[in-house]
Amino acid sequence: MESFDRHAGPAAELRQRHLGVTPTVSGGTVTWNLPDLRLFDVRQFRLNVQAVGGDLGDLLPISLALSSAEPDLTPDNNTATVQVMLARTVYLPQMNKR
Repeated sequence: MESFDRHAGPAAELRQRHLGVTPTVSGGTVTWNLPDLRLFDVRQFRLNVQAVGGDLGDLLPISLALSSAEPDLTPDNNTATVQVMLARTVYLPQMNKR
């Protein structure tokens, strides 16, 4: 799986690039021009963000749209929209008593 870290907010900065292609960033939009995919090829990538501001429990809308210069037999499956809740990451180690 390829990944890209994006620090979102007023002082946005690119933190790491692992895709092998350089994205363009405009406001809250990150765009990649990926190499051509053949029929039935699969690519996965993960976008990690760090939200600056906002309150725990706030919902952030995330949208994904894919396009191709080639004809697409099923263009209706090229978009996805989800909401991600701002949450605090907590590490709780497991302790076993003997």
